[in-house]
Amino acid sequence: TNSRAATLTVIPRPGPLSVSIQSPADGASFAAGSKIPVAASASELNGSVRSLSVIDQVEGSALSLLASAASASCSFVWTNAPIGTNFLSAIATDALGVSATSSVVRVVITNPAPVLTLGATLTAPPNDAAFCYGNDVHLSASVTSSAPIAAVEFYAGGTLLSRALSAPYAYDWLSPQVGDYTLSARVTDAKGQSAVSAPVNITVAPQCEPVAIVRAAPDPEIDALRSYLLGMGLGSQVFDQPGLSVNVLDGFKLVIWDDVGTPANGLMTNTADVLGGVYAQGVPLYFIGEHLVSAGAGLPPAQQAEWMSLTHLETSAGSPGNGLVAIIDPEGPSNPILWGQFGTIGDLAYPPRIEMATNDWSSELLGASADASALLMYPPMNSPGPTPVVVQDFRVLPPDAPGSTNELMGLFKNAVCWLTGCLYCQDAGLDVRASQTNDVARAGQPMSYTLVASCNGECPPLGVRLTNSLPASFLFLGATNEAGSWVYDAQQHQVVFFIGLMPQDGAVDLGVTVAPMQAGTFTNQAVIRLALSPTEEKLWPLDNPLVTTVLAGTNAVPARLSLRLLSPAGLELSLMGEAGQVYGIESSEDLVQWKGFTNVLGPAWAEDFAPLPGTNAPGTFYRAWTSQ
Repeated sequence: TNSRAATLTVIPRPGPLSVSIQSPADGASFAAGSKIPVAASASELNGSVRSLSVIDQVEGSALSLLASAASASCSFVWTNAPIGTNFLSAIATDALGVSATSSVVRVVITNPAPVLTLGATLTAPPNDAAFCYGNDVHLSASVTSSAPIAAVEFYAGGTLLSRALSAPYAYDWLSPQVGDYTLSARVTDAKGQSAVSAPVNITVAPQCEPVAIVRAAPDPEIDALRSYLLGMGLGSQVFDQPGLSVNVLDGFKLVIWDDVGTPANGLMTNTADVLGGVYAQGVPLYFIGEHLVSAGAGLPPAQQAEWMSLTHLETSAGSPGNGLVAIIDPEGPSNPILWGQFGTIGDLAYPPRIEMATNDWSSELLGASADASALLMYPPMNSPGPTPVVVQDFRVLPPDAPGSTNELMGLFKNAVCWLTGCLYCQDAGLDVRASQTNDVARAGQPMSYTLVASCNGECPPLGVRLTNSLPASFLFLGATNEAGSWVYDAQQHQVVFFIGLMPQDGAVDLGVTVAPMQAGTFTNQAVIRLALSPTEEKLWPLDNPLVTTVLAGTNAVPARLSLRLLSPAGLELSLMGEAGQVYGIESSEDLVQWKGFTNVLGPAWAEDFAPLPGTNAPGTFYRAWTSQ
């Protein structure tokens, strides 16, 4: 008799069990404190891995468990590896309790490399220095480095001025053109690391600085005043109070004091003495600020009396400013401050911070805020005699009065014009002509032309401005100017030259470099303007508009755009392309909306971004393009 049938299943025997370490590689070396990726894996034919562990043994020490996982893989970042030779191994165990050990991986941990120091500082010229056109500018730099120095480069903006390969690291910039410049020095060591100095701003004025500005503290208002003055054809030099003396201010035609909103006691005792000495020599003074009265109250008695005599202001029991400066105009159009070349000054809004003050009997009140005297001139209009003084107990560029910016600018320019004796020129006789070396250009290649502004009227005009409107397909590359300053308005696609004071029967050459990026025929227009007021101006168009025929470009080499990390902190955006080829660089935060960033000329260009953007800063993308 047979039993019931039984089923027997025969399965393969598990094995073999294999285990290995994929990273790091055997013999790898790291500095102490490095983040070392470690990865191990195990496998078994016809079986399953129950656990996987990674252990370490430093030469001469006991075993230590680094990590384990209940799976066939184990990965982690090893951050505290001990110095010396480490022997890593992995142990795997299968479901039946059978274990296997990997081959040993040697990892060498060394002491961290010494921290290299690298830095550069521009020691000359000083920040905010002003120079007269025709003079040289001396640049010098000091560097610190724990490695040999390969080179120190001096830059004006993005333009390389000179490269010094050995100490002393200095350069004499011969007769720079009129304008505002941002200077810097870049040091590169033998290891290829670079560091850039803090920027230094300078001004090259069309004439030796006739205006001195004494400030209580650095402030954007000072930059605005210098820009306004330069637009009038007047250079300026800024002085801080420490070390100020009458000799330092010798030779200036006008001295401006600006407390830039610094609270009371921003005025130093020596400053009051120096301004009194300058006035005694017959130099006009212009007092600007919000603390002209209270600053004087904190001086010793002798200087306090001197300050009151200079400003013609003293404390009052009346009301402080009420948020409006009301203009008092007894003379009408004959008053040069209220009816000047740069506009007619009317009531203006100003935050209620004007101090309680009244002017003395010898001055003339031109503006008041409630019961407080705010604007006055000395001597009175109908009493010629002593050295002129203008006092305004409010700022020119307060951050919380944007609606009055133009009114305050016109008041400042009118006051400076009266104090320096400038005259209104009705018959300027302005003219603008243009010339270019070649009226045929090729797309993607730079071309230059010259605009010549001239004056042949009965008197030299003041406040002259020339606007050059570029065709839409032209990329702006740069400009040069014999007088004044210039800016490029990317939104309007215009180069604006602020010539300021034009010489009588003279001419000023203005150069422009562009790159047409599209084939065709294009007309280039320019207009010269004479400011009659902030809202009125007289125009003279270009006599002979420039007509340029642009041929198709060649097959240019594509640009290679790259970013690299600088030391100690910052990024460098660089481009490599074809020599003589113009490239446009654009930026975007979403890869959809792109805007112009800059235009450069090949073969190489670089610009630094320092400091690094914050962790919450939006991402920025860059791309380069050129005409084909």
